Amino acid sequence: MDENLIHRLESAVTRLEAISSTGFHPTTSPSDGSDAALDPSVVAYGDLIDQFVGRVSSAAEIIGGQVLEVTNRVKEAFSIQKELLIKLKTTQ
Repeated sequence: MDENLIHRLESAVTRLEAISSTGFHPTTSPSDGSDAALDPSVVAYGDLIDQFVGRVSSAAEIIGGQVLEVTNRVKEAFSIQKELLIKLKTTQ
C-alpha cells in the first residue's frame, strides 16, 4: 500500500480514538456547525475528499481543458455534500 495512505488512515484512527476516549457526546441544541465539523464522520469524509478528489484534481490540472473544468465541478459537488453532512449533524 502507499505509505501516504497508511499514514492518513493511522492519523484518522488516532483522531477517532481521541474523540471517543474524551467522552464525546453530540449536543442536542442547535449550533453554528463548528462542533459538527469535528464529528468523526465529517472528518473522515473530508479525508476521503482530500485523498481521492485531490489526486484526481492534481491529474486534471496537468491535463487541463474540459477535464479540469469537470473535475472542478466534481470537487465543488463533494464540498457541497460535506456542507450538507455538517448541516445534518447539527440537527441530530
